[in-house]
Amino acid sequence: MVAFAGKEYPAKGGGTRDLMKTRKANSILACLTVLIVCIASFCFTGCNKGVRINEKNFPDDVFRNCLLNKEDHNGDKYLTADQLLFIKGISLEGCENLEGIEYLTSLNSLSLTNCKDLSGVEKATNISTLKLVDCKNVDIDFSKLTNLHKLSITNCDVTVDIDLSGSQTIDDIEIKESTVRNVILNECAILYHVYIHESSADTVKMSNCPYMNSFTVDEVQNLSSVEITECEKMGSAYIVRCPDLKELSFRECTTLLHLNLIYCDGVKEVDVRGCKYIWEVFNTPDALETLDSSVKPGYVILCVDDNPTIRDLHLPQIRIECLPEVEFITR
Repeated sequence: MVAFAGKEYPAKGGGTRDLMKTRKANSILACLTVLIVCIASFCFTGCNKGVRINEKNFPDDVFRNCLLNKEDHNGDKYLTADQLLFIKGISLEGCENLEGIEYLTSLNSLSLTNCKDLSGVEKATNISTLKLVDCKNVDIDFSKLTNLHKLSITNCDVTVDIDLSGSQTIDDIEIKESTVRNVILNECAILYHVYIHESSADTVKMSNCPYMNSFTVDEVQNLSSVEITECEKMGSAYIVRCPDLKELSFRECTTLLHLNLIYCDGVKEVDVRGCKYIWEVFNTPDALETLDSSVKPGYVILCVDDNPTIRDLHLPQIRIECLPEVEFITR
């Protein structure tokens, strides 16, 4: 290649072929550059769209269709960052797989009806309200739901303990027409209401819940023990129609006033030590053998309904009504 007057001329010895090869290589390089830019642009645009609503990200048909029908407002099958921000509540019926729920980072209310596999619930760590209805084989690790405020379970088969001990957020729990194992609620910072109705449970344990105020257990089968201690704002408690209940403790619930035991004829021991202001234990069970109060100051009205089995009472400053013959009374 030689240059003359600003122009290139092929030199002798095959220079023309070299020039053609160079031009061809440059053309190919330019095409590749354009192709790479197009691919990069496409990928960048796709990523910016957000989460794609497809079978890969949301394998369950019910879950995926719910998002397509209710949350994909522009019909592009993507959930943008803005759309994800405004998905606050979702209700699913018949869902078998909750994979993908982790993308819904602003979700605070989740309602599940007749759903089979609930293991994905634990990934929805920001939810504050969880409602379960007609769900079987519930094996959720409830302790992972660190922002949960309200838990409602109806007609479900819960195969693990409902353990929310140490929760700083849970304040309301309702369990109805369900089978559960143990309910454990120790050191729940703001819990104030627990209601268990027409269910089956083994034990209920609760301690050091400073705002606990309302506790009701009604028609609970297989319940053998209720142990509630150091719940300083507990005002009254209702234990109704629990035929298998044997032991009951409200020790150090300092503001407890009323303890209502209705149709719980199997209860043998009631411990209300440290309940400084309790004044009524109503409808004492037929099988009661030990009632320990150690109340100072104040007094207790004990309505035993001609109970023939009481053998041991620790009731300082007590007022006794309808009490049959008792072997030991400590004052």
